[in-house]
Amino acid sequence: MTSSWPSRVIRTRGSAQQLVAGDQAIYGLSVPKDADDATSVSVFRYDIATRRLRRGTALADADAIAMADGRLWVAAGGPEGGPSHLYGLNPRTLAVEGGESLGVTSLFSPYYAQLAAVPSGILWLGVGEDLYGLDPRTGQVDSEIVVGSEIDSLAADPAGRYLYIATQTSTTPLVVQERDARSGALLRQRSVPQAIAGGSVSATSGGVWVSYRTGMAGTSERLDADSLNRTAPPASVSNTIGTTYYQIMGTWVSVSDGVGWVTSISGISCVDPTTSRVRAHETVMLGGPLAVSHTLYATVSSGLAIVHPPERCFT
Repeated sequence: MTSSWPSRVIRTRGSAQQLVAGDQAIYGLSVPKDADDATSVSVFRYDIATRRLRRGTALADADAIAMADGRLWVAAGGPEGGPSHLYGLNPRTLAVEGGESLGVTSLFSPYYAQLAAVPSGILWLGVGEDLYGLDPRTGQVDSEIVVGSEIDSLAADPAGRYLYIATQTSTTPLVVQERDARSGALLRQRSVPQAIAGGSVSATSGGVWVSYRTGMAGTSERLDADSLNRTAPPASVSNTIGTTYYQIMGTWVSVSDGVGWVTSISGISCVDPTTSRVRAHETVMLGGPLAVSHTLYATVSSGLAIVHPPERCFT
C-alpha cells in the first residue's frame, strides 16, 4: 500500500471487515478471499499496545460485530433457509462464551445482520425486516420490532439518543429512519428517491451521514437529527461527479474520533463531520475506516491497514 500518510498492513488471512474498537484493541472480521466460503469467516483482535494480532475460531456466516458492556458480539445472518445467530465472545481470548439462535429464517436469499451498540446500554440487532433490542450483558432479546422493510445499516449516535436505520423495499430504494435509541420507537423518517438500492448510515453529533448509490455513481449527505433535513455538503459540491462527495462507484462516510472519513475510488478524505469541509485527502483506497486516538485503522484486501493521517485531520 503506497501512501504519503505513514502506514503498514497487518495480514489477517483474508480481507478485514467490520472494524470496531474496545478494550484497547481493534476487532474485525477476517473474510476469506473465496467469497463463497462463509464458514471460514473469523474474528481477529489487534492489541494496540503490543501490536499483536490474535485470531479466533471460525463463525459461519458472520456479518456484523460490536462491542457492548465489555462483551464482543458477533451476528450472523441466516443462510438460505437457515436461522440467524448471535455469538458472545470474550474480548481478550475471543472464545465464544454465549449466544443464541434467533427466530429469523431466510426462505429465498440470505439475510445480512447489522449491529449497533448504544452508549446507554442497549445492543440493537437488525436482521431482515426485524429489529431486536438485546441485553448487552447476556444477548437476551428484550424487545422485537417489525420494521416492515429490509434493514441495510444501523448506527447509534454518540449521545445515545437516536438509532438510525437505512432500509429499503421493492418500491422505495432507501428510507432513513430515526428511532429512540432506548425504546426503538420511530420518531421520523425520510425517503431518498434518488437512491437505487439501499444505503448506509453513520451517526455523528447532531445528525447522521447517509451514503447511497444513484446509478453508476453515488453520493453522501448529512441529515439533521431534529428534522432529517439535509444540511451538508453544499449542493454545488454534492451534485458534481468527481468531487469529494459524489464519485463514480459511490462514496461512503463514516465518523470516528470526531472526524468524518470519506472513501471512494479517488482515495480517502478527512472532513469536518458537521460542515463537510475537507481537511486533507490521500489517493489511497481504504475501506471501513475507524480512527482511535489519531490513528486510523482500515480494511484492505490483505488485512488490517494502520495509517497515521496528518494532524490537520483532527483540528
